[in-house]
Formats: sequence, structure tokens, C-alpha cells
Amino acid sequence: MGSATNTALLDEDADRAVERRHAAAAARRPTRPHRGAPDLTLIPEPGDPYMPPHTPSSVDSITEQTFAERVLQAERPVLIQFWATWCHPCRMVTPIVEQLAAERSGTLDVVKIDLDEEPELADRHGITAVPAFVVYAGGRPVGSWVGAAPMHVLEQKLADIGGTFEHGRVTGVQGSGDGR
Repeated sequence: MGSATNTALLDEDADRAVERRHAAAAARRPTRPHRGAPDLTLIPEPGDPYMPPHTPSSVDSITEQTFAERVLQAERPVLIQFWATWCHPCRMVTPIVEQLAAERSGTLDVVKIDLDEEPELADRHGITAVPAFVVYAGGRPVGSWVGAAPMHVLEQKLADIGGTFEHGRVTGVQGSGDGR
């Protein structure tokens, strides 16, 4: 009976050790919410020093139904930001994009498209990573790039793609910002 009791205790200890290893491995494994589910762990707390301050959005969200009117038929160049709620870099660059929209409101329209809500638009533009940006002028894409960046880099990307934005038109188009 002593031997059976010792074996049972050893089995129980081994089971607990396996459970601890599995729990530790699960804690180290990065988690990503399923498509469409918000990852609430990334929502910044008020005063979070690692997140830019958030202001009310000056950038409209567009859908498949409003795309033609807001982008293809726009009189001015349009910067589209593709983003997702679970994307931390998207959240970091959004206030910068909103500031850019406010500063260039007379020469550039800025809109955003949620990757999870409008997957067809993302697929049509070949978006495989976010944040991603596409610049349209005259109803056609004239450049694109992927990745969050500070204001001066976004401004340089726009300058590289579109030359200058004069009277709501792009002049001196150089090509896309990503070599496409």
C-alpha cells in the first residue's frame, strides 16, 4: 500500500508540474483577438505616457458604399489610412494622421477604412498589414506605404508621392512611396 500511495503522489505532482508548464507557456504566447473582436488590453488609460493624447476624430471612416464618392470622385487628393482596432501601431499613428488632416484640410482629404469592417476594400488595395496608407489623385492610386511613422515622415512620404498639393491637385507625381 505504501508503494501505491507514493506512486499516486508522484503522479499527482507530475500532473501539477505539467499544468504549471502549460500555464507558463500560455502566458508567454502572444494572443491576438479573432477578426473583428476588439483587444481591450490595448486601449490606453487616460494619461498613459506611452500613447499620444487622443482628440475627437477629424478623419471620416468610409465604407464600400461611400468609397466612390469620397475617394474616386474627390476633387482633391485623398489619403486613406487602413487600420484595425486591434492594431497598436494604428492607434499610435491615428492622432498624427488626424493632425495631418487638420493641417492640410484645404489641400488633402484624409479618410480611414477599418480593415475588419471593410475587408473587400482592403483586399482590393492589396492590404496585408496595417497601418497602411494609399494616396489617390484624380480617381486613381498614385502611391502607398505601410507602417506607423511620425508626422515629418508622413509629410515626406506625401511629398515623395505627390510632389506638391496645389489647389487640391497633385503636381509633379514621382510614383509610389514603396517602389510600386
